[in-house]
Amino acid sequence: ESSMPEYYALVREMCERNNIKMPRLYIVNTNAMNAFATGRNKDRAVVAVTRGLLEKCTPDEIKGVVAHELSHVVNMDILLMSAISILAGIISILSDTFWYSNVMRKTNERDNSGIMALIGMVLAIFAPLTACLVKMAISRTREYTADAKGAQICGNPLYLASALTKIKNDRIPLPNASQATAHLYISSPFKGNFLADLMSTHPNIDERIKKLEQMAA
Repeated sequence: ESSMPEYYALVREMCERNNIKMPRLYIVNTNAMNAFATGRNKDRAVVAVTRGLLEKCTPDEIKGVVAHELSHVVNMDILLMSAISILAGIISILSDTFWYSNVMRKTNERDNSGIMALIGMVLAIFAPLTACLVKMAISRTREYTADAKGAQICGNPLYLASALTKIKNDRIPLPNASQATAHLYISSPFKGNFLADLMSTHPNIDERIKKLEQMAA
């Protein structure tokens, strides 16, 4: 509040108007444009925005971004996606365990049928992939929901639509980006990577902008 009073006041005004508990605010020191929310509940919520976003966006655009992140807090999306990520990891571990245990057992038994090994291989490949696809689908759905709820919180869908346009055109990648935390951000932290876009936990940014403009209309 003392170091960035205008930004703090902007967030506090939205929180008070929407009866949302004020989260802790953090600034990520990078020129890349992005933001995220974290914290397992409303009492421990954190909203972080990059320095690049604060410098390149107007106050209304910043409202749109922060409102989107606040909606994740209100909807408890952080807890939901954490649980889904853990579940996906457990499925991958179990499929690997099934594969290796059956391969070793069948080798020891000198079973040449290969049926169990084949089943294990299929599970090892498709179980983690299915878990990943489910995670991506839920994450993308929650992003659309957060866009809509965020528009209500800030009062104008075009605030976020304008900010997303700038974020889309910003080609600066987020340093130290990780697939493990990519779903937290308002936009995929990976820039110009076709494979990362294909497997992204975020919906197409142009489609998000289109939906927000339709809301405004």
